[in-house]
Amino acid sequence: MQERGFDQWTGVEIEGWWDREEFNYSMEKAANPACGLPKGFRMNSNRFKRVARLQPTPQATEWTSLITAEGKRCSAALTVFQNDLGGRIAVSAFPLGSEENAWTKSFHRQILLQKLVEFLAGSDFKPVMVTGGAYLMPIDFIGDGRRVVILNGSADSSSPIARIQGSKHIKETYILRPMAKPEPVSAKQTSWNGGITVELEDEVPYLGMAVLIEK
Repeated sequence: MQERGFDQWTGVEIEGWWDREEFNYSMEKAANPACGLPKGFRMNSNRFKRVARLQPTPQATEWTSLITAEGKRCSAALTVFQNDLGGRIAVSAFPLGSEENAWTKSFHRQILLQKLVEFLAGSDFKPVMVTGGAYLMPIDFIGDGRRVVILNGSADSSSPIARIQGSKHIKETYILRPMAKPEPVSAKQTSWNGGITVELEDEVPYLGMAVLIEK
């Protein structure tokens, strides 16, 4: 984008690249609470063979920073920006397209990505977000009554926590275990402005599903 003259729409200037052997970049540090993580929280970034040197514009927001092991800031690691065309842009210093396995996965980066999806969606209807496990995949059925199905693709059992925008109350909650009948389970519901958070009190096994049925 920058090389083609569209950098004004991205909110950052890429000043070049640091190779792994050239510079001692080490960690990604949460710089803005909007990213969903406590300010100052650190995540490993050592495995990337190279990283971009990002300089955000004054209008962009630096969500995370790239730092050394000693805590010295190198550049921005993740920036977000809304341009004059109305587009919402996120730029990462990490070459995720070619080195996606170097981005060490964790529950904290799961939260970071979910907040990023919410930012990019803007004021439009936001998807159901689920935490509580590594491979919990939500499916949101909207039509004649709303149903949220959460598949556990992890070999470990998980207790899903679903954040459902636009919902006020879940009437029924079930767990579908492989080769078994639907089992009613209890769930804690917490309301917030615009939706609810539903926390199952039972674990969903591998390839099992949680089914949340709206009132």
